[in-house]
Amino acid sequence: MMSAEDMNAKFHRAAQLKIRGLSQIKVAKELDVTTATICNWQRNSTYRSIYREYVKQSMSDSIAELRALNEISVYRLHELVSSEDENVALRASKLVFELNGFTKNLDQTYATAYWLGSN
Repeated sequence: MMSAEDMNAKFHRAAQLKIRGLSQIKVAKELDVTTATICNWQRNSTYRSIYREYVKQSMSDSIAELRALNEISVYRLHELVSSEDENVALRASKLVFELNGFTKNLDQTYATAYWLGSN
């Protein structure tokens, strides 16, 4: 029989593996238990609580990564909009407008901008 401390450690490891996307079979093999044991753990309130905490942490980490990427993306988009290559600048500007929901009559707007810029 496993001690409560060992069981808790297995619960944590199982939750970590599930969060990483491993199947129930792979988790069972990794922890040297049967798939039936994994099924039983998933009904255990302690395991479910541990798993929920890992899900929350994983979501929080993902959101932080997306925010960091967002900052990088906005900076890069700003560089593209400011490009000396007019075609690149217009395509980047169009993307900014589209991402912000300003798509109505966009082709006409760009034709006008191009015409005004060439005169």
